[in-house]
Amino acid sequence: MTDELEKVLRDSKATRETVLEVMKGTVAELSGAAESEMRASLISAIGNDQFRIFEEQFRKDPVALGDAAQLYLSNVWSDPVSRPVVRANIEAADENLALVETAILALVAMYAMYLLATKGVLEETVRETKKADGSAVAERTTTKVGFAEPVRALIGLLKSPLAGKEK
Repeated sequence: MTDELEKVLRDSKATRETVLEVMKGTVAELSGAAESEMRASLISAIGNDQFRIFEEQFRKDPVALGDAAQLYLSNVWSDPVSRPVVRANIEAADENLALVETAILALVAMYAMYLLATKGVLEETVRETKKADGSAVAERTTTKVGFAEPVRALIGLLKSPLAGKEK
């Protein structure tokens, strides 16, 4: 990585996550390609099997992922025309991460309050049946809050304009 880029990242207190966010935004802005287009291009170039192998390696190795981000950003930074795009993504990355963190924390806090108020019970029904001898038997069914709805809500928040501008 170039000394100047390192300094800019250091001055902005960039974390590994910030560098990955900067790479993501820079690639999207400079290529104009959506994720699905990036995937299709890679599969066309190297084949589906090789793509899966590389994808799995990057998922399992965050250091390699960070190294790839730094290598890409360093190369793009060396181009004076592309440098402002990298700089803008560095400035925007912390804002976007903060908004995502805030959205996640807001959802978690709301969900925690909901769980406290409902004790995690979504629905409770009591079905009473009479036996032949005249006695009654109550059958209680309790439906607890699942995890799917909060996850859907989180995804909705992250796709909303509150999650930062599209790159």
